[in-house]
Amino acid sequence: MLTEEMQERLSLLRDSSQIDKRTYDLVTSELNRLIEYEIIDLEHEQIGSFTNHLAIAAERINKQQPLESTTSEIEDVIHGNPVLYKESESVLEHCLYNEKAAGTRAEIGFVTLYLCMFTQS
Repeated sequence: MLTEEMQERLSLLRDSSQIDKRTYDLVTSELNRLIEYEIIDLEHEQIGSFTNHLAIAAERINKQQPLESTTSEIEDVIHGNPVLYKESESVLEHCLYNEKAAGTRAEIGFVTLYLCMFTQS
């Protein structure tokens, strides 16, 4: 179950029209899946930031406006964590309602960075 902070952040994004209701529903469902399978740490100080990032990234991708460029740091994370990169790709796919939308290396890489933080806690 989402923490109160996670719920508040998602509601604020939806209520301020920063994310579509479909994105809200899919991200909420995916976060609950990640919690159920203990992939994310609800006690981690970055859980709120991750919630925001995932929702905004999913919205950008659904609107077919994803980030395209990565940094050397993100590339290092991607190369060092191929299993988490695949998991991150799946996480983003679960948050998409637009059949034409697809995650980019940059968007998937940023989610990978967060998943790495959770596994290192």
